Amino acid sequence: MDRLKALLAVMNSIAFEVQVRALLATAHISLGVVRRVFIPDLTNRRVVLSLSSWVDKCLSGDLNASIDFEVAVAKAYGIAKRRFRQLLTFFPLLPQPQVNTCQTRAYGGQKLSSAESQNLMRLPITSLHP
Repeated sequence: MDRLKALLAVMNSIAFEVQVRALLATAHISLGVVRRVFIPDLTNRRVVLSLSSWVDKCLSGDLNASIDFEVAVAKAYGIAKRRFRQLLTFFPLLPQPQVNTCQTRAYGGQKLSSAESQNLMRLPITSLHP
């Protein structure tokens, strides 16, 4: 059950959604697209338990858990801090306070200035890994 919850965490993450969007030509999500998306190693028990616990917190109604959940999934993917910050810029409808909190909680880093965020938006994403 924990691995299923960990998969749920991954598939509901920004990191997963960015990959899906990069593969789509239309708004229709096919099974072929989902199969092509990279999933982090879910055989690592520590990773699975961490992601599973964040899913439980989100399902219990903890509104703050979604921020830490995104950071945990990004770490499971092995996404570098700068790349994670870049991924956040591709979701302009995310509430700015949530983006700021994700940026500061991600890997203990400092929040990006608006100028730095604008510069990151110009970087191409060739992969999720640094």
